[in-house]
Amino acid sequence: MSSYQGKNQLWNISRNCAELPLLWAQINDFGVHTQLLETLQNRIDDVRKDFLDWRVALESSADRTVRLLFLNHLDNIRQISNNFMRMAQHIRQARLSFMTLNEGDYISLALQMKSIENVLDHLAALEAELLPDNDQWHFPEY
Repeated sequence: MSSYQGKNQLWNISRNCAELPLLWAQINDFGVHTQLLETLQNRIDDVRKDFLDWRVALESSADRTVRLLFLNHLDNIRQISNNFMRMAQHIRQARLSFMTLNEGDYISLALQMKSIENVLDHLAALEAELLPDNDQWHFPEY
């Protein structure tokens, strides 16, 4: 991977990451619905995949200097990878629980209540990952 390709990949990752809080804001503006959760899940999965592709390219670079820089920043790179993994897990679980709620009359009241709790818990955890400033949080008590 050339230096230019790596910078271009990082630029795309950065731009896509900047869009995540904007998508998240739509939940506050329009409420939780299936299409929005699916869009957010797809975007998180795309950013996560792009970041992992960038990481693998650095890790296996023929340029020794690039590999040295990669190893020097490995802790930060792992932390970012873990953040993306947690976001992907939380949005996936929130979406699955929300889909359970859409079953409506076909599930028990207890399962509906548990699904609501799961949606709120996972959305709160996702919000904590996406918005570093807890003054902006809308789900802080869950």
